[in-house]
Amino acid sequence: MQKRRKLLSLSALVCALLLVFAFVFVGCGNEEQTGGTNSGGGLDENYTSVPTTETAPPSATLSLSAATATVAYGDTLTLTATVGNVVDGTVTWSVAAEGAEAITFEEGDATDAITADSATATLTLTGEAVTSTAYNVTATFVASDNAENTASASCAVTVVASNVTVNVTGTANALYTDGKETEKSTTLTATVSGTSGAVIAWSKTDEDNLVTLTNNGDGTATVAANSEVQATGTVTVTASVTYNDGTEEQTATGSASIVVTRRSLTDLAYIEFDSDLDSGNTNVTLDTTYSDASDKIASTTFTLGNTVQGTTTYDSSAGAFEVTHNTGNPGSCTAPGIEMVIEAGAGLAGDDETIAFSFWYNTTGGEDWNVIARVGNDSRITFGNLCSANGNMWPDGGGIRENGAAWDAISEAVDLRNTWTYITVTVNAETGIQFYKNAQLVFTYPVSNSNVATLVSEFIGVFRNGGTIVFFSNNESSGGVDYIDNLRVTKNVSAADLYSAATAN
Repeated sequence: MQKRRKLLSLSALVCALLLVFAFVFVGCGNEEQTGGTNSGGGLDENYTSVPTTETAPPSATLSLSAATATVAYGDTLTLTATVGNVVDGTVTWSVAAEGAEAITFEEGDATDAITADSATATLTLTGEAVTSTAYNVTATFVASDNAENTASASCAVTVVASNVTVNVTGTANALYTDGKETEKSTTLTATVSGTSGAVIAWSKTDEDNLVTLTNNGDGTATVAANSEVQATGTVTVTASVTYNDGTEEQTATGSASIVVTRRSLTDLAYIEFDSDLDSGNTNVTLDTTYSDASDKIASTTFTLGNTVQGTTTYDSSAGAFEVTHNTGNPGSCTAPGIEMVIEAGAGLAGDDETIAFSFWYNTTGGEDWNVIARVGNDSRITFGNLCSANGNMWPDGGGIRENGAAWDAISEAVDLRNTWTYITVTVNAETGIQFYKNAQLVFTYPVSNSNVATLVSEFIGVFRNGGTIVFFSNNESSGGVDYIDNLRVTKNVSAADLYSAATAN
């Protein structure tokens, strides 16, 4: 019994001590610190937090636009270096010491500043000597604040022998000694590839001294027809460049052929439709400077319904004639058009000569009874058909189809829609009336037909005796529009030559 009391007493003592320690611990945790910096049970100010580990930024990288490249002797090559994980710094270019004579930099050992907004550097180098091996051109990046943050990349560059080519092009391949000033000369341009700064020499093969050749000194030359020379023919003009390909002197050439011709007594009238875009003006400018017809053919006018416009034109010229007027009466003989007045007794064509009407034609619809030219009310040449006082004719009714042509080859055929086609009509006392499409014969109306013979006499008679001829008067197509450009009236010129001249400029 006494032993049990001792045990109880010992237990009580232990419990009392635990309570004291607990009280002391709680008191320390809730005690306000002097200065009020840790009231309310916060951690003791002497406690130390574990520091966060900082990660170093990634090192810069550098890549080149090419790992291998060739540059022709005397030519240049551009390389671009791109820095990744960019920080401020510089890129410096260098070439392997053994290649220094073969490869030079445009501006020496180039050094470019690199920033976050400008992470690329560009170098232009020149091939100075042909090499049998490749030499490294190296770009090296060094960060401004850390000399150990560097990156580099190389391009193996080989200098090869240069291969120079010369290409000659011109604004025209035909000159007319009796044409307008713009048709008497052409500008040739020599384009040189494979070298830079080459000196271009011009020469000509011209036995008859047909042209004058002028070197303009800027890679171009002017070729002008000699007006005092009456001969015609073909001139070859050559541009030459002498260069060193890295091993020896070489010459590169390019040539152009220029046809010199004339047409003074063959062009009776020419209308470009380029100076008459005023919708309130019904005049068209008639050009007769090629012939003695200038004082025998009056200025031309057109009347209501049609217009000269500048949207749909041939060869980006300023204007073209738009034929929209619908007479409302198919086969009408009185629709107004472009009127050309020829003075009485003009004598511009003899009975045995050939008159031709040629022009560029574009249509959205087309109609074979639309008028190309008419004399009086009944005598008409349309887009493939003929009309006379004694009856109408068409390809299968009085005419002959040529070269497999369809009846609508120059009027309503699909290949005429929204594209420019060259149409020529010839009138001759022996061959009759013939129609050509891009210089190919499509229809013939022979003079063995008395109605055709009468039409031939009437149309040639206007140019011989005087009178009025009307072009492009009616438009009977339902909703279609015809566009006409560069109307030319000539005598004794073939359809092939007319087409060649029309496509030469």
